[in-house]
Amino acid sequence: MPTKRQRQRQPRKQKKQPRRRPRRRNRNNRANTITPYAAMIADPCNCTLIPGLHGTSEGLLARVKKTLFNATADTCGYVLWVPDYSCNFGDFNERGTATNIKCGNLFIWSSTEPDQQPYNERVDGESKMAYGGILSDAFVAATGFSSAFTSTDPAAVLVSGDIVQDARTLSACIKMKYTGQLYNASGELAFIQDLPLSSILYGAGSNEAASVNQLFQQATQTGRFGSDTAEVISRPDETSHVFRNDRSTPFQISDSNGGITSLSQEGKSQGPNVFGFAWRGLAIPDGQAANLTFEFIKNIEWRPEPVSGLTHATPRVVNTIPKTQSAVKYLDDMSSTWSTKLMSGINEVSKLALSGAWSATKSIVKAGFEQGLKTLPYTAPLLLM
Repeated sequence: MPTKRQRQRQPRKQKKQPRRRPRRRNRNNRANTITPYAAMIADPCNCTLIPGLHGTSEGLLARVKKTLFNATADTCGYVLWVPDYSCNFGDFNERGTATNIKCGNLFIWSSTEPDQQPYNERVDGESKMAYGGILSDAFVAATGFSSAFTSTDPAAVLVSGDIVQDARTLSACIKMKYTGQLYNASGELAFIQDLPLSSILYGAGSNEAASVNQLFQQATQTGRFGSDTAEVISRPDETSHVFRNDRSTPFQISDSNGGITSLSQEGKSQGPNVFGFAWRGLAIPDGQAANLTFEFIKNIEWRPEPVSGLTHATPRVVNTIPKTQSAVKYLDDMSSTWSTKLMSGINEVSKLALSGAWSATKSIVKAGFEQGLKTLPYTAPLLLM
């Protein structure tokens, strides 16, 4: 047994110091810098426009909008858009010089056969058209030798004006709304995203473009066509930061006999992606129209012409690294389906009232009460299916 002195000489056991945890970085700081730019990409219609998405601030910010209405009786079709461009169907080369090559970045197609492919070879004697060879801001019913039409970009009027030198896209989206009677709302809808340019022109043959069914095969998401407003949002890519004028184009659209529409050198080198909608199997009664409304919304940053009288803005670095890809990654981490939306603006009771089924429901419910079948009002909607 150790003596008292020996016990005093024994070193005391030191208490273990609590292990300090390493300080965590404040992740909220990173999210706070990305969130405004992510909101600008994910909600082009309502977002607050702020500079610096592409790293620099070099011009003025603006939101532009365009509406197209499909009043044909065709049961299928599509809209395809390359929003990084602002084409006005003008001449491909320098302004004021005549040419048979036109610019285009927004295409519309309507048909009664989902397998029908738009032509891409202009032959005047056979009434064949090159893809996008005619300008139209309305859907046109397809004929035997017809092709897709080119529509002007929402920013085309602004960018082709005297005060704008060029512009670049910040964000863009398309909204598709059915405005007809709800009991006729049937068919299929496809969300088209990140479609390569070549997939449009080369559907299955050398002189035929993609059909509706072929676009459905390449769609990122499909669903039932209904009364809900559908929205597809553009995903910016590596070349979205480039400023372009109204003569920059991803396609060279032929406007002469024997010509075909092809990819431009800019389209081949930069490879911008296409997005939009495709639909098929619509139920259209005789004498009525498809009743489809499309809204095209785009946010841009534009630079004034030197001779416009507007003060030139000196390029200013807002972010040393562009926020485009980090904002898209942030959105992808939050939800894999952020770029496609179905917005229901009507409740179930209103759907019954507007579809014409409400009167039938009301009579069934009334008859049920008269017969003492109090559970019938809950089963009445099933009887209408």
